[in-house]
Amino acid sequence: MTRLLTHPPHRPDTALDHLVAAIYHRKYHGHTSDSRLDTVLSEIKSSKLSEKTKALIPDRATLHCTVRNINWLLCYWREQQFPDPVADQWGFVLRKGVMGFAH
Repeated sequence: MTRLLTHPPHRPDTALDHLVAAIYHRKYHGHTSDSRLDTVLSEIKSSKLSEKTKALIPDRATLHCTVRNINWLLCYWREQQFPDPVADQWGFVLRKGVMGFAH
């Protein structure tokens, strides 16, 4: 089954550059051009938005991890499987026996 946020499966960069960039562009349309995520994030950081707002915008690594986490969740619920969440493609890690995000 194809993941909903990436195509082909396990390619979060596609989701980042199309879906997430479009969401940020729509939200901050006066501060961004309609382009790739790296450009949108750079434009937001150099915009006239408040420093507080800029500080709340996650970086690419965090967004990449979030998309992988969402793909795991979709796989879990849609395919009725329990994929190993610490496999590389899902964005989770075990640190001292505690599940966390890979970013």
